[in-house]
Order: sequence, then structure tokens, then C-alpha cells
Amino acid sequence: HEAGLRVSVHINTAVDFRHAVRAGADELAHLPGRDGPERIAPEDAAEAARRGVVVVTTASLALKKKETDAAAFEAIRSAQVLNVKLLKESGVRLAVGSDLYDDTSVREVDYLRELGVFSPHELLAIWTGTGATSVFPGRKICRLDDGYEASFLVLAGNPLEDWANTKRIRSSFKDGKPLRASPSGAKDQPSTN
Repeated sequence: HEAGLRVSVHINTAVDFRHAVRAGADELAHLPGRDGPERIAPEDAAEAARRGVVVVTTASLALKKKETDAAAFEAIRSAQVLNVKLLKESGVRLAVGSDLYDDTSVREVDYLRELGVFSPHELLAIWTGTGATSVFPGRKICRLDDGYEASFLVLAGNPLEDWANTKRIRSSFKDGKPLRASPSGAKDQPSTN
């Protein structure tokens, strides 16, 4: 903070959550309880909301436990549902991230969707807005408005009507310029058109 930077803290437990919030972290990576059920205290959620802390859920990391211990996974998942509801009701800003170098946020958002806590509209806002504005707080992003960066995706249909449309990307734009897929399909490149 003294250097003018935001502080993100990786946490594992509800106690970690409490200490990170009280220490002044701007962002917390993970819900508590990836390896076993943990419950966030309501007063800690309220304090996180008061301080404007962003929580990057990474809840789908618990799927690793499902492969080895289904009963433990169900207990973790039940605690995650209660924690996510508490954070949402407390007004804590949530963001989506994968925390896996070989994955994207798609698995995480699908997992959060399965928890049944968010409406499609809420989930889209969490997925496409909070994370970006938390990482780039000084940039004018995540809105289609005058003066904002024109970086966006064009989908085949409305994801609020059919969630599968989130995976039906028709075109993409970066700073107002259309992108095209590279020959390998690995990354988009600026269009020469």
C-alpha cells in the first residue's frame, strides 16, 4: 500500500479470511475451506464489505476433493453455498478466477452457476466486471459508454436467455479493433482489415 499498489492475499481458512480483511487486504483469493468445510463469520463478511474487499471465489478448486472423497466434497460444497450467500447478502464484491495456470475462468463460473446462488445477470456481472475492475482499478473498462475502452465480445445470443451463449463467441474487439483467431487458434491477433 505504501507503494500505491493493491494487495491480494491467498487464503485457505476462515481465520485467514478474518486476518486478511483486518490487515487491510484489497482482494482475497479463494473462498475459505478448499480442503474441508469452513464458515466465514458474519461479522467478517460485514467488515469485508465495509472495506470494499474483493473476493475471488476459486470455489471450483474443491472439485479436486470430489475425485478423492465425495462425502468431504459435499460438506465443502454446502459450506461454500452458505459462504457465497453470506458474502453476497453482506455486499462483498465477488470476482471469478481460476487460479490454475492451465485453465480459464469458465470452469469456475460454471461451478458457481451450479451452486444456485446467483441469477444469470448477477453471475455475468461478477464474471465480466468485478475481476477486471479489481485488477485494473484506474482503467475505464467494463462499460459500453463514452470514454471507456471498447474491448468486448459479441455472442451468438443473449446469455440471460440461454447461458450456453457465453461459449458462443462470434467476434471479439480490443480497443475498438476487431480481433481474428491466429492460425493455431491459440490467441486472437489484431485484424488487418
